[in-house]
Amino acid sequence: MQRRDVLATVGAAGLSAGCFGILESNCTPGDRELGALYERVLDMENPDQASIRGTVTRMSDSEMIVADGTGYAEVSTPLRKKFNTDWFGTGDCVEVSASVSAEYSRDVGHLALEIDDGEDIESNGETSDPPSGPPKEPDAFFELEYQDGGFDEPTTGVTLTHDGSEAVQAENLEVRLDPESDLEIVPWTEFADADPETEVAPGDSAVFERRGDGHLIWRPEKHWGRAVSSGWELE
Repeated sequence: MQRRDVLATVGAAGLSAGCFGILESNCTPGDRELGALYERVLDMENPDQASIRGTVTRMSDSEMIVADGTGYAEVSTPLRKKFNTDWFGTGDCVEVSASVSAEYSRDVGHLALEIDDGEDIESNGETSDPPSGPPKEPDAFFELEYQDGGFDEPTTGVTLTHDGSEAVQAENLEVRLDPESDLEIVPWTEFADADPETEVAPGDSAVFERRGDGHLIWRPEKHWGRAVSSGWELE
């Protein structure tokens, strides 16, 4: 195990580390399961910090997806600084200490963490039997249009229209309303009166009329989703 300078800096490329090439056969989360942490967030808890352990399944310049067999987390850098990919990458077993972005996690449909600096990730070498990462999101974004309630009347709802190029299963779409005290999840099949096996194709639309701050989420698995609309507010 070695703690590494995980944020890229000018002139940092080309360095090597003692853990490269070592297989970490057991990259289990122990008592720090991502699935359990995300359930706490969905229960409207707001933990400030978390320490997790899992395998990097996807990585870009400023964010990576970590899986531990119970769930997933998106780990991002402060101010979108770049990770130092000379030190670790996809397939590595990592331990991460980070801030929990609870409200953002509820809005976007998955657990979101942010590291504070380059001392918040330890790499333990490559995982010998890595868990699979989350499904890749489809090209499916929904434009929203507010419904006019009439002269001097409040907006009555929003129309959500599929403006992407790929169809998605109706059972994988849900609206998340985030009031102050509780998180309400409303399936597309309920407010659109659709069969779960129905495909929501480009151009399809439905009207949502419940009050609150909402996002439409594509959720193919229990602990992973992506926001597929902008947020809205119905008072």
